[in-house]
Amino acid sequence: MLQLKQKRALVLDFTDGKRWTVPYYMLNLEGADARVNHETQQGLSRHAIAVGDLLGFKDKHVEEHFGHALRLNTKSVTLQVSEGQWRVAYSLLYRVLDGQGEQEGELLIDGERADQCSETVQGSLLE
Repeated sequence: MLQLKQKRALVLDFTDGKRWTVPYYMLNLEGADARVNHETQQGLSRHAIAVGDLLGFKDKHVEEHFGHALRLNTKSVTLQVSEGQWRVAYSLLYRVLDGQGEQEGELLIDGERADQCSETVQGSLLE
């Protein structure tokens, strides 16, 4: 830094020798990592999917579709959805977690809870 002003600092760029006036909020005096990571992984890779997996995607009208993988092609996956079959690129897919339980009845977790009646109810996970 060459000079401190009321709202800006005069700095010297060592690579080309140019002087810059920079607002204080743009200075990184502590050397913190300030890089912005624009690389977000979209979609699933071919190796992360198996036939029968429950997958979802959004079509060009931004409607969501869900279905099971029937076939893994080189650049796309064939999905069986309620409306028929779709060929979808791997980059558009996401994994869907099925919220339906395999068993019927109430599932309880090991532990105790105190009801309003001050009696203790015990439960266990049904398998």
